[in-house]
Amino acid sequence: MQFLICVTFKYNKMEKLYRIKEALEILGVHPKTLQRWAREGKIRVVRRVGDIRGIPESEIRRLLGE
Repeated sequence: MQFLICVTFKYNKMEKLYRIKEALEILGVHPKTLQRWAREGKIRVVRRVGDIRGIPESEIRRLLGE
């Protein structure tokens, strides 16, 4: 699974960042869906140390309607 989109935005660095695989399981979507959402700007993806991408907890909650 490869995400080529890098979105820069401000986020609380104390906020939990979920790995892509964790986000897929929580949201119950296919990897291609998550890639499309990132490309379309529907979900924010950030780069963590070591070029690992993560999704902020606030984004997960927003998509789940919490």
